[in-house]
Amino acid sequence: MLCGTCRVAIQRSDKLLDTASGMAPFRGLSPMSDMERARLSALEQPLDGSVRLACQLRALGDISIEALVPLSSRSIETGRTN
Repeated sequence: MLCGTCRVAIQRSDKLLDTASGMAPFRGLSPMSDMERARLSALEQPLDGSVRLACQLRALGDISIEALVPLSSRSIETGRTN
């Protein structure tokens, strides 16, 4: 199961010309798996590739990302203790 606390916004990546496939809306990123898509959907996040889970994302080129969940709140959101 994916927790979703490593959500990142894709700030810079070369966009593909055809995003209709839903496989990899941004060039330079690995395709989104069904499991990642389901978790992002459950978290009410966009499924267009602009938000990804860092634990599932593989950079295949130059990209810039921004963390969407502050590190200090991650243990609270997951219910885990450090």
